[in-house]
Amino acid sequence: MSCGGRWAGPVRVVILFLVLLLLLLPQYRFWGPVSPLLLGGPVVLALVWGRTDRDFALWAGYITTFLVFVTLRQYADDLGPPAFIDYPIAVDRVLSRGQLPTLWLQERFYVYGSRSWFDVAMIGVHLSYYLAPPLVGLALWRWRPRVLPIYLQALSLTLLLSLPIHYAFPTVPPWMASILGEIPRVYRIVGDIWQGVSPTFYEFGYQVTSGNDVAAMPSTHAALIAVITAACWSLGSWWKALGVSYLLAMGLALVYLGEHYVVDVIAATLVALLCWSVVARWEGRRNTSEGPDITAE
Repeated sequence: MSCGGRWAGPVRVVILFLVLLLLLLPQYRFWGPVSPLLLGGPVVLALVWGRTDRDFALWAGYITTFLVFVTLRQYADDLGPPAFIDYPIAVDRVLSRGQLPTLWLQERFYVYGSRSWFDVAMIGVHLSYYLAPPLVGLALWRWRPRVLPIYLQALSLTLLLSLPIHYAFPTVPPWMASILGEIPRVYRIVGDIWQGVSPTFYEFGYQVTSGNDVAAMPSTHAALIAVITAACWSLGSWWKALGVSYLLAMGLALVYLGEHYVVDVIAATLVALLCWSVVARWEGRRNTSEGPDITAE
């Protein structure tokens, strides 16, 4: 797929400039130069070494969608109905036969004021959300280029579909429901531990990445990792096991850390798999109508 014509080069440069400009704005930075490198890097590579113009368009589309999502999700509780509290608690109690999984896990594994290997592992899994999607995309671009269009478009569609759900169902997460007195004490473990390690870094990260505390249904963390799992599913047995293990680990981390209910993770997985299925069908029809793309090899 080619942009074609004399305007192809200038158009790509303009798009690249606009995307990188957005990435370099302070409110979109996750941590110094890491965000521009991980998100802007693929666009630069696509501009210079892209197999086709479509490589550039797909990366730019994913990054732009991510930035739009981060910006608009901030207003989910302002433009939508009041945040819901009760339904995820009720659903999680049904799923776990009366006990809330977050409470069960924290009562057995977390000691306030300490930092165990399990806490560190769960926080590591949680934070991997910010690195894994672009890194997996780069790996697919290098070794499985035929999967890349489905992967990047599925990420974008998952973010776009999650937005109206955030607006329609702003949902209070477990740690906030605990503060409001709706459930017993739930610790927000990421905050408890990071504030002890580096209060300044935690405050910076919270302001930049939290976006909206009640934009919890579905869990974007789980949704994007579910897209990664779907990509792994198309690569073979070992990759299937790795992808499923990663999704389960992310789900466990989100529930244990007090960030999400189990129902948030389940809903996120269903949204992601639906988006993957839609994009895969679309790409299949596109490839059938256009014939094989010899530049993808």
